[in-house]
Amino acid sequence: MFLVGIVFLAIHSSVEWLRLAVGCLQLLAGVIAARIVLRISASRPAAALTPAAFLLMPWAVREHGALLPEVVALPVMLGAALLAADRRRWAPAGVLCALLVLIKFPLAVPAVLVVLTAADVRRTAAAGTIALAAGLAACFAVAGGGFWHDTVVAQVDLGRESLHNVGGTWLQEAWNLVGLAFCAAVAVALRGLARDRRLLRISVALAAGNLITLLSNIKVGTSSNVTVTAEGALVPLAAVGVAFACRGAWRRRARWSYARTRWVVAACVVLAVFTLAQSVSLVADPAKPTVFARAGSVAYGTDLTAAQFDRAVAPARACPPDVASNEPPLVALQADRPLPDGQADQFLPLHSSALAGVEARIRAAGALCPAQSPAPNPT
Repeated sequence: MFLVGIVFLAIHSSVEWLRLAVGCLQLLAGVIAARIVLRISASRPAAALTPAAFLLMPWAVREHGALLPEVVALPVMLGAALLAADRRRWAPAGVLCALLVLIKFPLAVPAVLVVLTAADVRRTAAAGTIALAAGLAACFAVAGGGFWHDTVVAQVDLGRESLHNVGGTWLQEAWNLVGLAFCAAVAVALRGLARDRRLLRISVALAAGNLITLLSNIKVGTSSNVTVTAEGALVPLAAVGVAFACRGAWRRRARWSYARTRWVVAACVVLAVFTLAQSVSLVADPAKPTVFARAGSVAYGTDLTAAQFDRAVAPARACPPDVASNEPPLVALQADRPLPDGQADQFLPLHSSALAGVEARIRAAGALCPAQSPAPNPT
C-alpha cells in the first residue's frame, strides 16, 4: 500500500494524478476480470463488456481513484485467481496471494481460499508462505516491533461496534451487492456450462472469501469500503452468470427448463439495471445518492464537492510551508503542506489508546494553519 503510494507520488504529487493512477489500477482489474469471464464462459460479448461494468459498479464509482487498500488489492486478487487456475503458474499465484495479506490482513481469508482451490495447492501454498514470510520480514526489518504494534495491536485496541451499527452497515452492503450476488449464484447453478471449471471454483472461492471479510465491519474503524473487494470479486462471476443464463435461454442447453431460464434472464436484467441505477445516483447527486443508499441508512455521499475542495485548498496553500496543516490529509496533500507530527492517518492515533504517545505529539504540534477548525474529512 505504501509502496504503491510512493511510486505514484514520486511521478507527480497531485490529487488529480493520484486519482488517475489509482483509476488505472481499477481498469487493470477490470481487464483481468474480462479474461476470467472469457476463460469460464467463452462469451466474447460478456468479456468485452466486463471492464466497463467493473468500473461502473456502485462502490467502484464511489471509491474511484481513492488510494485505499481495497482498491490496490483489486488487480492483485483477480490476478491471483486467474493464475491459480494454471498448474504452471503456481509461483506467481502464490506470490500474489501473499501480497493480498500484506496489503490488508483480513484479505488473508480470500487468499487462503484461492490457494486451497488452486490447480497446484501444495506448490502455490509453498510459494505464498515463502513470499509472505519475506514480506513480513522486510516490514519488521524496516519498522521493527512498531510494525506489529501499529498494524495489529492498535487496530484491535479500537474495540467493537454495536450490533445495531453493524447490522445497518451489513444491510447497506447487501443492498449494494444483491444484484451481483444473484447473477453470481446463477453462474454457480449453471456451472455445467463452464469451459474452465477450475477457474470457476477459484472465482467462487475468491468471492466467498471477500464476503466473509465483511464481518470485519464489527471492528471500530472498518467502514463499508471493504465492499470494494467483495464487489470486484463478484463482477466476473455475475458476468458469467448472465452469459450462462442467456445461453441457456437461447440454445436451451441449460439444465433448467426454457421457461425457468427465461425468468432467470429477466431477473438478471432487472437486478443489473438496479445495480447500475445505484451508480447513476452517485453521479447524478454525489451528496445524496438516494438509490445507492438503502432506505433509512446514513448518507453515503461525498463530504466535499470539487468546488468545495478547491476552496479548502486555497487557504491551506496560503499558509507557511513549514507550519502543520489543520485541514484533512487530502487537502494538505493538494496544498503541499505538512500534517501534525507528520501523521497522514490521524484516525488510528486519535482513537486507539495503544497509540497514546502519537496522539500526544499530534495534539502538541503547536500552531496550525489555517487556524479555524478543519473541514470535514472526505471519506
